[in-house]
Amino acid sequence: MIELTMTGRRVYLPLMLITLVLLSLPWLRSEDGVSEYGGGVGTSSMKGIEVIHYSGSGPEWRAEIREALFTEGGTTPRLRDVSIYYPGRKISLHAEEGLYNMDNGKIRLEGMVRGKGEGFSFESPELDYNPADDTITTSKGVVIKGESYLISGRQGKITGSRLIELTGNVRTLFF
Repeated sequence: MIELTMTGRRVYLPLMLITLVLLSLPWLRSEDGVSEYGGGVGTSSMKGIEVIHYSGSGPEWRAEIREALFTEGGTTPRLRDVSIYYPGRKISLHAEEGLYNMDNGKIRLEGMVRGKGEGFSFESPELDYNPADDTITTSKGVVIKGESYLISGRQGKITGSRLIELTGNVRTLFF
């Protein structure tokens, strides 16, 4: 009789632990509903990532990423809390979200993207980096602020030569 009671207790303890874990799963989710430990069936997560991309002359860009979510068989992981620095252009960018295409090296930063360069800062809802032609572009608007000016336009492009080109409803304010 004592042995039966002990066996019963041994069964109840694992059942209680499993129930406790299942009840705590909602607290293991982040603010956007994706589990902090994966993101769902068929996904993987990497945290605290630093990527340095080298070209023939040295580091082309450096990225710090809080988290990357990979889907099974996918080649474009979703990035969270992304900071990128381009040493040759002396430009740094930050965005809450992004995508990285592992096939062609393209990076898309989403949400309000904020950047800084020598003597100016800029904001855009979305930026794309294309390593094939070494350009950073936006087609959703951009605002550039300097010490004594403010320039906005519908589209923008930064080329390898550090030239910034704005097109579409360009407005300039000097103060």
